[in-house]
Amino acid sequence: MAISFIGGMIFFPSLDISVNMISMFGFLIVLGIVVDDAVVVGEIYTNTGRRATTIWMQPLQVQKMYPGR
Repeated sequence: MAISFIGGMIFFPSLDISVNMISMFGFLIVLGIVVDDAVVVGEIYTNTGRRATTIWMQPLQVQKMYPGR
């Protein structure tokens, strides 16, 4: 870890890359992961809603199907 960090700091100026650019790239990757998870949960919620008897039962059925989420 330390060697790659030091090596990155040495090569950043020669490649015209700043720490701000690296942190922005990391933020965009994390944001993409969060949005993707939200889409998956939304699809599960929608598909379960079609099978739910009432709108009040829909969240309970989703929680039973995926207790860890």
